[in-house]
Formats: sequence, structure tokens, C-alpha cells
Amino acid sequence: MSHDEWIADWLLWRHRAELEAKRLWEHHKEVNLQLELEMSRFDRRYEHLFQNRRQAIGLGPIPGYGLTESPIERMLLPWLLFSDYAAPVIVQLQVPIGPFRVDFLLTVSLPGGRSQRIIVECDGEEFHHPHRDAIRDGYFAEKGIVTVRAPGSEIYRRPYDVVDRVAELIREWAEATS
Repeated sequence: MSHDEWIADWLLWRHRAELEAKRLWEHHKEVNLQLELEMSRFDRRYEHLFQNRRQAIGLGPIPGYGLTESPIERMLLPWLLFSDYAAPVIVQLQVPIGPFRVDFLLTVSLPGGRSQRIIVECDGEEFHHPHRDAIRDGYFAEKGIVTVRAPGSEIYRRPYDVVDRVAELIREWAEATS
């Protein structure tokens, strides 16, 4: 095989490999899209079953469930409500603070009669703007309120990680005041 034939052979092989990689990538994207659609259907089914189960055992619906504005907020709400914190916590939804409205406001009752507030913001892709978020976070920091930002992907995959960050803050505050 001459050098030119070898080069032509290699280029043909490379072209075929690139086409196969592109085909696999398109298939991968299609499978991921189908999986995301199935997961959202599962989430809606799960939410319905969860609500029915709560009512069947006499607990009624999740408080404030209808006040959430997005699927990621609905997904995070039970985790925030039913988590075990180091101090008593009141969870409020869609609370206006100054010129802004926050997704969740947690008011923590600390030892010694003190209280501390935490804002949990659910950052979905379409409403997440880093520059505007920084302005909001600065405003809340001036008021002494800590902001915990939770990307939608984290809420969908690991909502317990978001709650762990909140619980860790509360634990630190509780230890510092006791």
C-alpha cells in the first residue's frame, strides 16, 4: 500500500468514525430527552400518589403545595418541610421582601430567643440570571438574610443536597448560640 493509499484509507476511516460518533451522539441526546420526559411524567405521577397517600393517612395535603410556581419548587417543598433541623424552622413560600419575591423563606428560632432567616431560591434555566441574582443576593445580605441558591438540575437529581446545605447552616447557628 502506497503512502497516498494509506492516507486516503485513513481519511475514509476517520470520516466513518466521525459519522458514527455523530450518530451515537444524536441517539444519546434523543435517549436523554426521552428519559427526561419519562422522569417528568413519573414526577407528576409520584406527586399525585404522594398527595393521595398523605390524605389517606390523615395528614392532608402538603401545606402550601398549591402556592409553588414551578415544578422544581414543588419538588423541593416536601424536603424543606419534613427535614430534621437542629432548631425549629418555619417555611414560607413566595414571600415578598423589599422589591423582590423569594421562593422560600425559612425563619429559624435559635436558642436565646434569637431568630435567623434563610432564603432558598430555586434557579431554573429560564429564570436564572447571574447578574440579577447577585443584585438580589446583595440586597438580602444587607438585610442579614443568607441566600442558598439551588440549581434546578440539583433539585431534580439530589434535593437532599440542598436541604443538607440549609441544615448545615442551621446547625452552625444553633451551635454558635448555645
